Amino acid sequence: MTSAPTLDLSVLFKNCCSGDDAGVVAELTRLKEGAVNAARHLPCVSDVEIALYPEQLIAAWRRWKKLTDMGPTALLAQLLESSRRSVPFYKNKLAEYPEDLVLSLADFEPATRQEMVRSAGQVFRDGLDPNKGQALHVTSGTTGRPLVVLIDHAMFYDMCYAVYGEAIWDTIAIPDRIAPGQTSVVLLSEHPLTWAGSACLLPLRFSVYRRVMIDREIEKMRRAVCELAPPVLAGLPTTLVHFAEDHLARCDVQPVMLFTSGETLFNDTRERLARAYNCPTIDAYISSEGGAIAISRGIGEPYRVRSHAAVVEVLTPNGDLLDEGEGELVVTSLLNFSMPFIRYRSGDYGRISKVERSDGSLETVIDELWGKDLKYFDLSGLKVPTSQIGDAFRAAGLTNFTLRQTGVRAFDLRCLRNEACLSELYQIAERILPSASLSIEEVGRLNGPGIKTLRYSAGQI
Repeated sequence: MTSAPTLDLSVLFKNCCSGDDAGVVAELTRLKEGAVNAARHLPCVSDVEIALYPEQLIAAWRRWKKLTDMGPTALLAQLLESSRRSVPFYKNKLAEYPEDLVLSLADFEPATRQEMVRSAGQVFRDGLDPNKGQALHVTSGTTGRPLVVLIDHAMFYDMCYAVYGEAIWDTIAIPDRIAPGQTSVVLLSEHPLTWAGSACLLPLRFSVYRRVMIDREIEKMRRAVCELAPPVLAGLPTTLVHFAEDHLARCDVQPVMLFTSGETLFNDTRERLARAYNCPTIDAYISSEGGAIAISRGIGEPYRVRSHAAVVEVLTPNGDLLDEGEGELVVTSLLNFSMPFIRYRSGDYGRISKVERSDGSLETVIDELWGKDLKYFDLSGLKVPTSQIGDAFRAAGLTNFTLRQTGVRAFDLRCLRNEACLSELYQIAERILPSASLSIEEVGRLNGPGIKTLRYSAGQI
């Protein structure tokens, strides 16, 4: 295998600090060319375009640094004022406010996905031309109501690069295993490749991040992961579980850390990952609309909101919008000036609080994050914690399942074939979900490629 090139970091950082974009681009271009040559010797990724896009990458890094250097308070003030002046969606909402009024978050009413979808082109910054590299297209459609999101390059950099550096540098033993030009992170993906299969991680010594498909040419995929031997494996929690159960024993790979996002990471799933990989799991709360919002470093650890990237509030069942409490998470993304999401009702649920840092200042943490999974099933006013029935199912040997409420007292359970005794599952449901009917479907696999898993959900009741 051809070794990946190294980078002269002293030259690169000197160029970054001096504003010599040409010098930075030259170094990144050299890395790109070396990565292409190295990839030709790797199974599974040889037919994937290896594109580091050095010019766009350094431009995104510069914009990200300029914004984050402002600090959260000044950044929020600039976002609010910019949105009032330049985004029709917010200009219309604030039309009656005096132009010289200094805005605060309290002046913005929470916005729903439905509102954003209905407003179509009104939610983008005036004069935005995505074709000139000002924003990147991402489609979000987990809820069945797709919304095209234009992501500012600063937010894209934060989501795809900075968050890895922030999570990884504080993890013991990882920095020593990351070298310039080497693959440090492999994302195991069941999604079709919609962007470059390889990218440069600026915060991680300009190492390389690769996507590897796990549902195509399994043997090639396994050999690719073995050969890359990355210190960090990333992916959806369920994807990493499937890889561990189906392929890990035949891969001589021992990651130092797992990085998960995209699904609710339940404690039992985190424990399964710990047993399979024998390393810690860092989970990030990331969305197209909110960016990389918060990070949790282990079981029992809260999700610490990344204050330079987002503000998180909670909309309680009583309709109160608070900075502490339990309910729907309301997110303001601080880095997306192209399509601002200000007080956006995320559709995710959790509990947030304020905790004191060592310097005496307060930070926002998400104590519990349920995402779009339900915390309770409602049976005509009787609230049954989903964790209660989940614990009972797991005690019966069922670890891979989804449970969906289809009626006031009707449920559909999908589970892996032969994983648990069906009669025992019916008895559990009868005990915990009184007078409810349960339909059980056994399958070979819970989800198709690229489909996120909701463990507890409900239809229109």
